[in-house]
Amino acid sequence: MEGSSGQAESRGKTSRVADSEAARLVNEGREVKVADLGILGGSTEQTVRLVDKADETSSMKKARERAEERGLKVTFFVGDNLVIKDKAGEWISTRAYIKGKHVFVRADHSLYTADQLMRHEIGHDMIAKGEVDINAVRERIEQTVGKEYIDEVAKLYADAYADTGMSAEEIWEECICDSLGDMNIFAGKETVGTFMGAMLPEISAAASES
Repeated sequence: MEGSSGQAESRGKTSRVADSEAARLVNEGREVKVADLGILGGSTEQTVRLVDKADETSSMKKARERAEERGLKVTFFVGDNLVIKDKAGEWISTRAYIKGKHVFVRADHSLYTADQLMRHEIGHDMIAKGEVDINAVRERIEQTVGKEYIDEVAKLYADAYADTGMSAEEIWEECICDSLGDMNIFAGKETVGTFMGAMLPEISAAASES
């Protein structure tokens, strides 16, 4: 779904940072309200800190490079997730967000680097522009690993996003984008995490063939 990376869970503030270089930025940068970023439905109370271009880490620079190759503008922020109202009017907490040609990426997330989150958001951009067909991706994977495996992936994601109000198609899009970002949202869960760790590369490869 265009708009978010990780609506199924809210990480909030954390002392652990996936990109070790970004840990120093947590209390740096100009503090702004989410609404002031120009995001429709952004919170007028919750704040984040903007990262100056001169302070960007290696991961952030790579993420910016990817964005600019596609003509996208990027804003990096730290301190917390973005709090935004979704299309149903519910508040969601998201670590990255794309709308049109502007991508907002959290640089100090606990599990994923800015580059991983950017790859996820670029997946949404590719799907929106017709460069990746989500149904064709599923068909390719079914031919490669079998329908029963991809049905299990779909079920796991449907359960993870059960309370978001997202359609099955939107949830499947999240799965594809997670694969492009090498983001295993089930990591740490012994059986499921291992299963998804094996499936995500297959999904990413199928998406890359589009």
